[in-house]
Amino acid sequence: MNIKPIILLLACSIASPAFATTPDQMTTCSLKAELYASAAKMRDENQTPQDAAKFLGAYKGKYISADDFKNVINTVYFDDRFANAGGFALQKQMLDYCLNGPPPALQPLE
Repeated sequence: MNIKPIILLLACSIASPAFATTPDQMTTCSLKAELYASAAKMRDENQTPQDAAKFLGAYKGKYISADDFKNVINTVYFDDRFANAGGFALQKQMLDYCLNGPPPALQPLE
């Protein structure tokens, strides 16, 4: 399988004017999405939020503030909507949300 065309396609889609994300925004969102997935993994392994905060502390810095970091840990551990969320699916959803905002409101079928 030749992956060069796929990489080229991805590079072109990222460079297109329709893709209005800055490199810093992409970095921030990617790191934040990784943090959500990593925190969920630690939660699922029965680690405490305090242990997760210590172990994942390297995520804090230029792209993720201390307040955002704390919010992610607390959300993953204590928000019931995240109780069964984890892995790559959570990471992808959080990346999409960070880059694009909430999905449009769904409408019932008529």
